[in-house]
Amino acid sequence: MGDHHHHDHDHDHHHHHEQGLVEDFNFDEPYSISGSTTIVLSGSPTVLAFLSGATVLHHVDPNDRIRLVATVGWQATGGTTISSVLFKIYRDAPPPTGTLVFSTTDWAEPSFDAIETTSFSHVETGVHGHATSYFLTAEVTSGTANVIGPISFSGEVIEHNR
Repeated sequence: MGDHHHHDHDHDHHHHHEQGLVEDFNFDEPYSISGSTTIVLSGSPTVLAFLSGATVLHHVDPNDRIRLVATVGWQATGGTTISSVLFKIYRDAPPPTGTLVFSTTDWAEPSFDAIETTSFSHVETGVHGHATSYFLTAEVTSGTANVIGPISFSGEVIEHNR
């Protein structure tokens, strides 16, 4: 599969008159193809992807904006019960110690529209810590479901407008 982590630094500190520059970008995309994996979800959060370690977001200043984007392909399994999946993003550490910063629920009906692609984004500011980690999780809140791919999670640190 190769290494799915990528890191890109901008070490040019001579751009203090510009606005909204991306100071750091990172992504974790363990699966880019639908149907390339089967991760059975449970009632407690499963970490699907993370921006941590080699993919941690650097150059984070409290005035910066951090934009996170996630895409997850999943499938409702089982009989006729509607499957609902709760997606969450945690900052600094995975659950239960991390700080929950975003959550959203999506649902699918096994007999009708069993395969879903859920995408969402979150922007936050006021984050303290030069290097900041994020963790993408999923859990079922009703029915049963599998994550089947893709799983894509990216983050960028955007300099505050001056």
